[in-house]
Parts: sequence; C-alpha cells; structure tokens
Amino acid sequence: MRYRIYIEVFGGSFKGASLEALGAALLLKEKADGEVELLVPEPLESEALEELRNYGADRVLVLKNPGLSPYTCLLYTSPSPRDL
Repeated sequence: MRYRIYIEVFGGSFKGASLEALGAALLLKEKADGEVELLVPEPLESEALEELRNYGADRVLVLKNPGLSPYTCLLYTSPSPRDL
C-alpha cells in the first residue's frame, strides 16, 4: 500500500499536523509493508528538503505549481456570504 502525505509549509517550517500524519503513515507502513511518499510544494529550502528525507519516507516529491504555494484552506473553511 502507498501512503501519500501532503506536507504543508508555513513560514519556512513544517506544520505540525503534516508531521503527525507522516508519523501515522510510517506506523501503517510498518504494519502493512507499504511505501510513504511526501508531497511538498515548491519553493523549499535545501535544508528543509534534507530534514524531510531524514524522517523515513521512501520518496519526497516536490510539486512545482505556483498555485500550491502558499497553500491556504480559507477557501474551504471561511463562511460564504450566503451562509451568513
């Protein structure tokens, strides 16, 4: 089984929820003999990329799309004017 985790980067550091998801995926990987892939938006500092590689994922995929960085969930979490 393959587990893909989107690593959210904010202010040059990784969001805690992303690292928690990575930890859970690594536990599942051990139990189900799978692979863990990290999806990371560009731009990313080389030091941060090295740090991600040290967490134990099988692959780190850098996503090159200007629409992904900076990622914001506001579109999905903010109330719509019609909801007010």
